[in-house]
Amino acid sequence: NIWRQTWAQGQPLPYVTALGFFTSFVNVGGTGATIGLALVMLNSKEPGYRKISRVSLPTQVFGINEPIFFGFPIVLNPIFMIPYVLNALVLTTGSFLLMSWGIIHKPFVGVPWTTPPIIGHYLVSGGDWKAAVWGAASLLIAMAIYYPFAKAAERQRLRAEEDKAREPEPEKADIC
Repeated sequence: NIWRQTWAQGQPLPYVTALGFFTSFVNVGGTGATIGLALVMLNSKEPGYRKISRVSLPTQVFGINEPIFFGFPIVLNPIFMIPYVLNALVLTTGSFLLMSWGIIHKPFVGVPWTTPPIIGHYLVSGGDWKAAVWGAASLLIAMAIYYPFAKAAERQRLRAEEDKAREPEPEKADIC
């Protein structure tokens, strides 16, 4: 593999986006960094969101985000789709710039896509502790991006539940 040979010779790696770039640096806790959404909604006032977050968090650690992806849902939901796309843009740009500027090592080895965040950052970059710090920062960034949208969705759902509770029950027809 040319990457390992270049690394072993002490030469700078030629490209940033290789091997584990997207699986470790962009898709932190699943595509769209949805682990950030799960962490934000852990203490949601809305019981459904709270349950989905608690159930999905163990799988999110390993990059499996289908429970939250379809449970909230993110699919065809503009409230969650905007931060989903925004996270990918921010984490891709941030990771690319940090690697281009030589602040963190470029990825040179592949790890399974199910490797947890921070650990994956560290391993993919050849043991660069700054990459692990960026991994932790990526989680915080994802949470910050999801937070206002998550709270808006929470308010919207709570308001809908209140409206539903206020509606009078339909009268039952007497059939006799």
